[in-house]
Amino acid sequence: MLDLLSKAMDCRLITFLVLCFGLCAANDKGNVIEELKSLKERVNKLETLTENLLNGHVKRLDPSYPNVAFDAVLSKNYVHGEQDFVLKFDQVLTNVGNAYNSATGTFTAPFPGTYLFSWNIRSGYVSSIVAKLMVNGTPVQATHTDSSLNQSNGFEAHSSKTAILNLQQNDRVYIENFPQRGQIHSDANGHTGFVGTLLFQSE
Repeated sequence: MLDLLSKAMDCRLITFLVLCFGLCAANDKGNVIEELKSLKERVNKLETLTENLLNGHVKRLDPSYPNVAFDAVLSKNYVHGEQDFVLKFDQVLTNVGNAYNSATGTFTAPFPGTYLFSWNIRSGYVSSIVAKLMVNGTPVQATHTDSSLNQSNGFEAHSSKTAILNLQQNDRVYIENFPQRGQIHSDANGHTGFVGTLLFQSE
């Protein structure tokens, strides 16, 4: 990357010198000086922009740049209770960075950054399921999965939601079930799941 930056600077310098020689051939020396000043400012801005872009690119390619991602599903069906409870997605498929705790169903942000979360709910027959994305105990977004419209034949329903959140270090994110009625289903025919990943780390 340093070689790339050096080559970029060399190209800017060559362009600058060529323009200088061209302008020096002009008769009006006052205009030449003004043009040189303007060109110098433009070259400096281009150099700064190039350096910033390259530095950002190097940061994303740095092996030490942290990776965080998890994907977990429920391993069994849940029946609604009278109290709110955290959905514990106990069957973990991916947990890069180990920020998700399957025992508590909670993701804890290892550092400040912008994170993406998504969850899907599969409700049982004649069920009405409200599941909320919580951050430190505060509801942020919610889904309502309702399969209770046709109570004679019965059918399942699915819903999903995605959220992008700016989190601070140690912020806790989880899905909480709010008392409604029916069951949350999760099996080989269709899982209820929760996923998340880091998009950008904050400075």
